[in-house]
Amino acid sequence: AAAEAAPEGGSRMQLEWMRSQTDLVSSLILSQRGRFSEAFEAADRAHAFAVLGGRVERFIIDQLTLAMFVARWASGSLLAASEIMEQVRSRPLGLLQSTGFVEGASAVLAIGEGRWRDAALQAERAVARYTRCDPFGVLAVFTGVLASAQAALGDRAASRRSVLAAEIARPGTAQTLRGVVRILTLEARHWNGEFDVVD
Repeated sequence: AAAEAAPEGGSRMQLEWMRSQTDLVSSLILSQRGRFSEAFEAADRAHAFAVLGGRVERFIIDQLTLAMFVARWASGSLLAASEIMEQVRSRPLGLLQSTGFVEGASAVLAIGEGRWRDAALQAERAVARYTRCDPFGVLAVFTGVLASAQAALGDRAASRRSVLAAEIARPGTAQTLRGVVRILTLEARHWNGEFDVVD
């Protein structure tokens, strides 16, 4: 609905730049609805226009890259998600690299491969960095990844603390990732053997 309400007029390029934020949110919501191809296409299309912009579009480019990663990861396409992470790693230093995205993405991929100790170490680094600066609103996601890895390793006390930290409501774009966070914390609660997991 937000995408349809985006303003008309101006040049096509200006219009696409104005729509990029709604495309971002739309992509994240589509990922959580299981519509992964549509989610990736929405973010990828907006990303293609954003890279043609100036400094103002740099931040949205990083956000759209994150949305593309989420779409690939959530769909189970770990190889495609890994390729996105490697592209970010090879870029000149920007917000994604300086805030802990590479560590967080590495943790996500390690969980997908069952490498729990690596996942916990990388997630701890990501959480530490995003605690200091979280311009993308993804601290809860990587805290959920940490909770899941800690639970799989049998560190129930630490996992429970991470679950509680991940489930703290935060304003902004982070709200569009609440579904992903809930899946991660539910998985952690299951590993921890909590009695209300079925409910």
